[in-house]
Amino acid sequence: MGGPLIEQLRRDGLSITSFYTSSMSKTAIIESLALALEKGEIKIPRIPALVDELLAFDQERLPSGGIRYGAPRGQHDDCVMSLAIAWHGMRYASVPDYSKGIGLNRRRDAC
Repeated sequence: MGGPLIEQLRRDGLSITSFYTSSMSKTAIIESLALALEKGEIKIPRIPALVDELLAFDQERLPSGGIRYGAPRGQHDDCVMSLAIAWHGMRYASVPDYSKGIGLNRRRDAC
């Protein structure tokens, strides 16, 4: 689903690093986000949807011994995953130089 969006943003001149969500990558970013919240390295805005998702977010031990992170059945975890991916990006991705008018500066009027 994200592939076409990523390609369009790249055509628009943005430096985009894609993130493939798998059970392993999800576990890694959720545990990193949880640790950051615990250590006070990140603070979240009081956005009701985000707060509700964070409070409902849970883990389940699988028969294989692994852990599944996610929202309870019938609920969403889009906000939690967006926050976790953003935190991952802030910690590990390189920051592009937009000082030459490339990317976001070009599209400021679209916001």
